[in-house]
Amino acid sequence: MAQSTRDSDTTFKVKRSKVDLQGAVAYCGGLQRSLFLLTYISCFVVQAQVRQLQEQLAIEKSVWQENYRKKHEAEMMARERELQQQVKQTRDAEIERVMQQLLKDNQQSIDECEREADKRIKYASTGSAVRPWLQLPFE
Repeated sequence: MAQSTRDSDTTFKVKRSKVDLQGAVAYCGGLQRSLFLLTYISCFVVQAQVRQLQEQLAIEKSVWQENYRKKHEAEMMARERELQQQVKQTRDAEIERVMQQLLKDNQQSIDECEREADKRIKYASTGSAVRPWLQLPFE
């Protein structure tokens, strides 16, 4: 009887260790499945985070581009106004120069006409036969 008890104890231990081994394998398989699922889910989470960051980057990029465009446009408009003002000042200065030249030429013509009129009046009052306004300047 002592023998049979020992055999049954060994059998029980073998059976028990076999069940424990199967449980351990099942447990490890469960861990592997859990690890696989965690990895799989974390891939989706990472992909979602990457998509979210890409969307955020795209929004920030479009905002930056819009701000840059507005800034560049404002600078160009300021430069355009500055150039228009310079062109207007240059044009006005040129017009003023031409007007001064015309006034000078007009005054010279008036002075010349007055001299010619004085010569004619002097000729008419002297009764001379020589007409000084017809005389050539090199004679």
